[in-house]
Amino acid sequence: RGIVSDPDRAYKALKDKHFAVNVTDVVGISCPNVPGALAKVLAFLSDEGVFIEYMYSFANNNIANVVIRPSNLDKCIEVLKEKKVDLLAASDLYKL
Repeated sequence: RGIVSDPDRAYKALKDKHFAVNVTDVVGISCPNVPGALAKVLAFLSDEGVFIEYMYSFANNNIANVVIRPSNLDKCIEVLKEKKVDLLAASDLYKL
C-alpha cells in the first residue's frame, strides 16, 4: 500500500511493470497532535458502525494527519462532517 501524489501515473507505471495494482478510496483527516484526539474521532465512527480496515498516520508539528480506509466510505464522510472533523482534500494531503 502506498499514498502517492499522482495515483493514475503510479497505477500505470506499476501495471506497465506487471505488478498487481488496485486503487482504493480513503479518507484523510487532521486533528490535534495530542493524546486522545484520534481516539475521539475513531469513537465517532465506531459509534455509528463505521470500522477502520487500515490507517496511516503521521504528525506534522501540532497536527496529526490520518489516512483511513473505512468499511463504509460514504457513512464515514457523513459522520466526520457531522462531527466537524477536519477532512483533508487529496490535494492538501499530497503537499504534506
